[in-house]
Amino acid sequence: MYLFSPSRAMLSVTLNLEPLDLLPPEVQVGLYRIAQEALNNVVKHAGASRVEVSLRAIPALAGSPPLEGVPPLGGEGGKARSGVELRIGDDGRGFEVDHIPPLCLGLSIMRERAETIGAVLKLETQLGQGTQVVVIWPGGQEALLLTHGLAELTR
Repeated sequence: MYLFSPSRAMLSVTLNLEPLDLLPPEVQVGLYRIAQEALNNVVKHAGASRVEVSLRAIPALAGSPPLEGVPPLGGEGGKARSGVELRIGDDGRGFEVDHIPPLCLGLSIMRERAETIGAVLKLETQLGQGTQVVVIWPGGQEALLLTHGLAELTR
């Protein structure tokens, strides 16, 4: 797949998508918006010729006991819902995280969106080496509670 950036340069896009369990709607929207912002940043700032987007299931974090009044996830046997990793990587110019102008809100918006759904956002970048935006939604009981704003009720 190819996209055209505003400069009319062609950008090769590779998608690696694994089948996933159905995610809560808030998580679906959050991951979509983070991917949208990351791809916008690639087109506007990276000077990249290639970008890869991957979405894959990861094992749920174990160890959180079932919570009173909260139904188990995963249905049969109370199996924990798997987590998800979203990764958007480019071969662009990269940047120094410490030198982002305060008016550039894209990264802070992505971090806020990740926190809202109980996910973690990691940024891996180096000048001349491209950028990787990695979002991990851990799945499991605690992530579901964070997604629905119930974590405070259980502490």
